[in-house]
Amino acid sequence: MKYDSRTIFILFCFFMLCATPVWFTPEVRSALLEYKEAFIALTVAIVGAISGAFGAQYLNEQNQHRIALTHEMRNTNAAIITTFSIFNSVLNLRSQHIEKFRDNFYITKGNLEILFREEGPGQTISLQIPVPSLQPIAFQTETLRNLIFDKISPLSRPLALTNIIGETLDSLNLAIEQRNEMIARLQAAPQQLKVPLYLGYELPEGGVDNTYADTVDMMHSSTVDVMWFTKRLCLDLIKHAEHLKRELKDSSIRIARPLFESIDPVYLPKDERYQDWLKNFV
Repeated sequence: MKYDSRTIFILFCFFMLCATPVWFTPEVRSALLEYKEAFIALTVAIVGAISGAFGAQYLNEQNQHRIALTHEMRNTNAAIITTFSIFNSVLNLRSQHIEKFRDNFYITKGNLEILFREEGPGQTISLQIPVPSLQPIAFQTETLRNLIFDKISPLSRPLALTNIIGETLDSLNLAIEQRNEMIARLQAAPQQLKVPLYLGYELPEGGVDNTYADTVDMMHSSTVDVMWFTKRLCLDLIKHAEHLKRELKDSSIRIARPLFESIDPVYLPKDERYQDWLKNFV
């Protein structure tokens, strides 16, 4: 078991207090009076040496603690920047591609339903295959996980957020791959199958295939979820960094603070959607 310098000094004083009646006999007292100046000098030297050793150990422990806090502060800032990088990548993916895929799908489906109601279902329709396909994205999830789990010591919610961010990004990439496969299938399909496959209408041989709609909806919901989870993680890490800054008592320390206020509010998920999840960490 490891003791700090203060505990060791208290134990030493307690031991000396308990041992005094044993060794402080009349003969010893008489000898000490005879050589009191030498005894005083020796006592001062011993106490000074012990105090100096304990003081040096205490200062060393304080210095090591400060170094550890400084390293954790740097790693916390790195985790904030990495998390915001994931947020920003998903924001760009959503605003540049996924919103357009989803809007085009539902607008096309809505227009065709109006056409079928007005003209009847037997219309010949030439469908433009949706392009482009997307490639799965390599996010910095392993870097983030290493920082959160190994380099800093946050509370439980950042740990849970890191896990769910990784899982949701995996779901996003899976949906991207499935959409790519569906686009290839649409391009190879006969003309009479393109509309039913794309819009999820009944196929000539019976049955319905909603794969394209499902993958687009999964891509959209995954990006919304990742953006909320990464924003929440950034805010939690900022609070952790503020705690470290107070511990270090250094006003010159800078904390990374992403400017979520500058982002179009239409892309920022509402907290109300995630209240049930937040209740797990009250």
